Amino acid sequence: MAAPAIQPQWHVMPQRIRTLARVLPAAIHEQALCESADVGDGSVVGAYAYVTDGAVIGAECRIGASAQIEGLLGDGVIVERGALVARGVRVGDHAIVRDGSFVLSDVPARAIVSGNPARIIA
Repeated sequence: MAAPAIQPQWHVMPQRIRTLARVLPAAIHEQALCESADVGDGSVVGAYAYVTDGAVIGAECRIGASAQIEGLLGDGVIVERGALVARGVRVGDHAIVRDGSFVLSDVPARAIVSGNPARIIA
């Protein structure tokens, strides 16, 4: 007899209601630590990610496993696994932070950053 598949557990946090045509609450993985109450609609925070108190996450963002968010993310930002966005740093709309990057300065909209410290690569 095969063991049942283990499914990750998610809980929905309707933390912030925005006036959009569609309102989707944020999905925070049960093994993530999210201290911020300002997580945008439709955003997803992965397992073991840490979102500090005071961090702001825009709508439709994707936060990868083990990422740490201390700054401000615009809408549609992707932060891959293991990346860190430092306190006070602003990441522009639809930017991508590659895995393992340490973002220590502001990132413009639609930029792709990578490295330690993170630099714009596209």
